[in-house]
Amino acid sequence: QPPQQQRRPTFELLEVKMLRMLQADLNARTRQHEQRAAAAAGNAAEAAALDQEARELAAEQGRLAELVEKMVTRDNKPADR
Repeated sequence: QPPQQQRRPTFELLEVKMLRMLQADLNARTRQHEQRAAAAAGNAAEAAALDQEARELAAEQGRLAELVEKMVTRDNKPADR
C-alpha cells in the first residue's frame, strides 16, 4: 500500500495549488472590479451592474473560503471504506 500513501500527498498538493489558482483569479477579478467601480462613479446604470458583480464576487469569495476551511479541518486519515 505504499503507492496509496504517496498518491495522497500528491493529491493534497494538487488541491492546494488549485485553491491558490482560484484565489489568484478571484483576487485579480476583484481588483479589476474595484478599478471599474472607481471609474464609474456617478453613472447609475453602470453602478447597478457593478453592484451585481460585487455580490457575485462576494459569493465566490465565500465559497472559496468554505473550500479552504473544509480542506484545513477535514480528517486526513485514510478512509476505511
